[in-house]
Amino acid sequence: MSKPDQLLAIKPPTELRFRGPFTDVVTSELTLSNPSDKIICFKIQTTTQSRYCVRPKSGIMIPNQNVTVSVMLQPFHFDPNEKYNHKFMVQSIVIPKADIDLEAVWKASDIAAIMDTKLNCVFEWPANLAPAPASQDQLLAIKPPTELRFRGPFTDVVTSELTLSNPSDKIISFNIKTTTPRRYCVRPNSGIMIPNQNVTVSVMLQPFDFDPNEKYNHKFMVQSIVIPKADIDLEAVWKASDIAAIMDTKLKCVFEWPSNQTPAPASQDQLLAIKPPTELRFRGKQKSTALTTPTDTRTSTTATRRTLKAAASLHYELAGQNDLK
Repeated sequence: MSKPDQLLAIKPPTELRFRGPFTDVVTSELTLSNPSDKIICFKIQTTTQSRYCVRPKSGIMIPNQNVTVSVMLQPFHFDPNEKYNHKFMVQSIVIPKADIDLEAVWKASDIAAIMDTKLNCVFEWPANLAPAPASQDQLLAIKPPTELRFRGPFTDVVTSELTLSNPSDKIISFNIKTTTPRRYCVRPNSGIMIPNQNVTVSVMLQPFDFDPNEKYNHKFMVQSIVIPKADIDLEAVWKASDIAAIMDTKLKCVFEWPSNQTPAPASQDQLLAIKPPTELRFRGKQKSTALTTPTDTRTSTTATRRTLKAAASLHYELAGQNDLK
């Protein structure tokens, strides 16, 4: 099912450019214009929410209105050799009036009616500046050094341990981050290490439905910084720290399925006969099809409408996730 063309005029149309150095907040502006005679609701999403602050990130635009959106990239250590795959998406939908509950509109909207425009992020390093400084070598000894292994089955919490050691004569503060924070519980996820101290970090993967055919791209990063004393406000230290002074080590997550167990079960086959099997079509203001079951033809109209609404909502959520990949 094809999506409608974007009614908003978006400048720049395909990419957002950020010019270094990236030791402070760098802002790129996005201009949205509504040249149509319709009232349009918009919202802006990104694949890397922790790196950006967007103002405004949603709103309502009347005909001929312009809106300037400030996209603020937060300070980070820029590595010219790394490929950054940050993306933004501007979504919009026509609404009947300006005085309306935005949250309710997006929840009830038909996925086929949503217009979207994707933009790539481009990072530029000024030619008149010295090359981006390399990261400091990690003072902590980290075991395992490059990956965390989790052994299934994954129906319960699975724990992998990370050992941090401080072989130096300095006091070091550490902080552990992940690209998928909802999937993991980390204890401790930060702390202070005096010389020759060891710390065991438990990384607990929460239960999930493992698919052996899916490629999981979960990553962790251990950040550390030298601090003057152990009795110090950690939050203030990290906020005031120079990005170039932060040491970091990245680890990938590997999921293993035990060889002595049966393969991870595939999703159950659908036992219900569903017509149509893959999509719901809508014409005008009337829904042209409904989900039916072969065993009960007495399903009430109200129940059918509820089923349609739930299916459309699930379809919208899944489509939104796929668009941002």
